[in-house]
Amino acid sequence: NQFDAVSVAGAAVQIADWTDTSGNPISGLAAGVANETSGSKIVYFPIDLAYWYTPSDHVSDLGRGPVAARVDVLADIMLYFGFLLQGIGTGVEQAPAVFSASNYPNPFNPSTEIKWSIPRAGDLSIKIFNVRGELVKTLVDSKVTTTSGTEIWNGTNDRDAQVASGVYFYEVRSGSNVVVNKMALVK
Repeated sequence: NQFDAVSVAGAAVQIADWTDTSGNPISGLAAGVANETSGSKIVYFPIDLAYWYTPSDHVSDLGRGPVAARVDVLADIMLYFGFLLQGIGTGVEQAPAVFSASNYPNPFNPSTEIKWSIPRAGDLSIKIFNVRGELVKTLVDSKVTTTSGTEIWNGTNDRDAQVASGVYFYEVRSGSNVVVNKMALVK
C-alpha cells in the first residue's frame, strides 16, 4: 500500500510523523495534522489507522500498558476534542453518534410520543408549530443530562387548550443540530 504525506500549512500542527524503517521521522512530511479554524477543530490523516505500525516495545502513554499505537492516537484526538477517556468501555452505555427525532403514532389521536437522541447531554428544545409557522407548544427548553428520551404531546397548546385537527411540525434542537418533522392530529 502507498499513502500520501501531508504538509503542515498555516496554523496547522503536525501530530504524527512518517518514519523510515529505523523509526526516524522523515523531515517535512506529516502523517497527520490538526487545525483550528473559525471555531472548528479538524484532524486529518491520509491513511487508515489499521495500517499504523506499532513497535513491539510500545507502551501506552495513558498508563494502560502495551496497546496498539493507534489506540493512543485516537485517545489523544478525543482529548483534543475535549473528551477525557477513562478505563475500558465494556458495559458502558454509549452515547448515540447520531442526532435524531421521530414520533409515533403518526397520524395520532389523542397524543403522540416524540423520541429524540443527541450526541451529548446539553441544551435541548422541542417545540410544536402549526402550518403557518406559529409556535403552538414548547415541550422542552432546558439543559438535559441524558442523550436520549421521549416527550408526549397531547394535542394542546401552551395554554393547555386542545388544538384543531391538522398538520403540525415538531422541531428538536440541540446545539447546532435541528430536526423538523411533520405529524398529523386526527380527531
